[in-house]
Amino acid sequence: MRRAAPLLILALIGCTRANKELLPYLGKWNGAFEVEAMPGAKANDLKRETLRGYLVLYATSRRFVMRLEGEQQAADLDGTWTLKGKQAELKATKVLIDDQGGEELRDPNKKWIPATDLKPKLESPIILNLSADTQRLTGPGISIGTRQGAFRFRRGD
Repeated sequence: MRRAAPLLILALIGCTRANKELLPYLGKWNGAFEVEAMPGAKANDLKRETLRGYLVLYATSRRFVMRLEGEQQAADLDGTWTLKGKQAELKATKVLIDDQGGEELRDPNKKWIPATDLKPKLESPIILNLSADTQRLTGPGISIGTRQGAFRFRRGD
């Protein structure tokens, strides 16, 4: 028992250090996949194409949940995340897209991102960089179909 005590203490110190690295990332983040460019789109169209929502990063099992909503659809992601330096890498294990009735019920006056464009991007790893003030997570530019944009989140409530 006496020999195991120092090992237990070292293990706890190691766990504490690892948890300190996680602290700036944990919790709820409000944000969006902000569309910055799209062929033929005006500024107002870009805002309407944006998918808004939230991201929650948990320490337990390094799990995350994300919800993004557009004018006619919603996407729910569930998965795991890892920390590499100042980057969080999210890998979705489950992606559910609610198209609110499908093509037949779609309103032609509202923006829509085809699931065939959206789902593959949400299933691929999402990289988010932590800002120096630890209040923002920002991803590199990516494309979803013809939409160019980035994931951007701010520390939430």
